[in-house]
Amino acid sequence: MPHEAWPGRRVRLPAAFHPFPPLIAVLAVIVFILGCTAAGDPAADPAAPTSPAVESNAGDPASPTGHYTIWYSWTGDDQEALREMLDRLRADNPRLMIDSYYIDSDLLIHQLVNAILTGEGPSLVLAPAARYPELNAEGLVAPFNSTVPDLDFSTFDSPALLGLIRDEKLVGLPIWSESVALYVNNSLMPPSRMPSTLDELLTQAFDAQIPQLGLYQSLFHLAWGFYAHGGVFFDAGGRMVLDQSPGAPLFLDWLRQADDAQGIWITADYEELKTAFRTGNLPMFIDGPWSLREFEEALGQSLRVHRIPPGPEGASQPWLTTEAAFLVAGQSAERRAVSSRLALQLTAMEDILTATAYRIPATQRGADLGSEPMRQMRALQPLTQHMRHGPEMESVWRLGHEMMEQTFSTDRDAAELVAQFSLLVNEENPR
Repeated sequence: MPHEAWPGRRVRLPAAFHPFPPLIAVLAVIVFILGCTAAGDPAADPAAPTSPAVESNAGDPASPTGHYTIWYSWTGDDQEALREMLDRLRADNPRLMIDSYYIDSDLLIHQLVNAILTGEGPSLVLAPAARYPELNAEGLVAPFNSTVPDLDFSTFDSPALLGLIRDEKLVGLPIWSESVALYVNNSLMPPSRMPSTLDELLTQAFDAQIPQLGLYQSLFHLAWGFYAHGGVFFDAGGRMVLDQSPGAPLFLDWLRQADDAQGIWITADYEELKTAFRTGNLPMFIDGPWSLREFEEALGQSLRVHRIPPGPEGASQPWLTTEAAFLVAGQSAERRAVSSRLALQLTAMEDILTATAYRIPATQRGADLGSEPMRQMRALQPLTQHMRHGPEMESVWRLGHEMMEQTFSTDRDAAELVAQFSLLVNEENPR
């Protein structure tokens, strides 16, 4: 049964990881890309129901007309932000009719299949990047390769964009990013006491009498530690290779030592950790941007967001995933071009994403937007590891959860746990 990847998310599973490619490889991929009613709750829909999509009849491609539809599963502040974004889209594209439908996340694939078969499919789908394997398996989405020839890749955080490149295809455009970082209550942990490395953090934890750092026992929240100790999850072909270097066992051993220290609190009870940090009973906590507004409201000027200290083999790089715009398959070339332009316009609405939804945009145009903690977290996004979204991650999350549980509940050798995890992932996902 799939495990929830991290708290606060609607998605079922995030996706797999490839090591961050060298800059030359990244540029090569970019050059290639540049060359080449269960249907929802109408009351929650920020626009009227759509009619079947019709072809644009505009002679000028820079000023097209036609009827375009966006499907989404955003709720709460995210949905309110979308209302504002749609208003701006309509103002910026006065000759287009732009509608939207709310689709329950669990019904997305089924409803999209039916809509495309009847010729009433949407133009764009807004969904977590982790849904790409399902969308692709059914042939429901098309790549952006030929429709964004003038895309300025430098405006996006590299990990956000790279996580949406599959088989040399740009399969989606990232709207906002999610990754973990180190939240710090400066009233309890002043800058002068901040540890500069993971080893220093562990030393301080053994000297402490009460918890100083909270760690949530989940692979998404702890993936950074494998890289900090020299571990690598996947090779270039998508095969699990975590057992082929000593880094992963070393990190599991570090976690076991941390669990024995008074100053580090490791638990599978996410809400307990979150409450302790929010109420000023825990100086440091590693968590994602979905908690940012809540922590700011509780801690005010005392809240800071830091990079996780490095390990013996390098930087601590958390996984990063995104909410993305996907181009629905089956549209004409002209409609694909217009739909792609609308998607790009959505990614640029950083002011609405930060102010209304309190999300971290996947772009770097408006780095001065938002509160100081938001700006601090946003500055860390390019320093993360992108997630390679693929079906193999269903195995990674389930088996990774078991590996973590056994790390803390048994005395099995760490190298044996990593070897078992790698073997089973590869057996379930032969390459």
